[in-house]
Amino acid sequence: MKPIPVTVSPKKYYALVLETLKPIYPFSGLTGNDTKVLALILFYTNHHLDKGYEDMNRLVFDYDSRLVMREELNMKLAGYNNCITSLRKLGILEGKKIKPQFILSPDKDNVISYQFNII
Repeated sequence: MKPIPVTVSPKKYYALVLETLKPIYPFSGLTGNDTKVLALILFYTNHHLDKGYEDMNRLVFDYDSRLVMREELNMKLAGYNNCITSLRKLGILEGKKIKPQFILSPDKDNVISYQFNII
């Protein structure tokens, strides 16, 4: 099957990727709000990717960035914190860091393909 081109904004890219991966663990455990929070975390992670892993995480999870994300999502602090806790329980976040295997870059990771092994 040939790839189907989809034109999206960078922020929408992350939401669509997460929805596409939803049937696969750990993404299958995401609620709607978890998906929205993770999509923004991934967006800001990619924005700061050139600064190195430690600095990127510090910038993404600092107070000001979290406030910006909450305002973008129109989410109260308790709801946002609940999503962060869920992402930690699913193993996507570790403390105030996103695990490297979950970092996506639209420049490099712009094709999703599945390989089904029928048993």
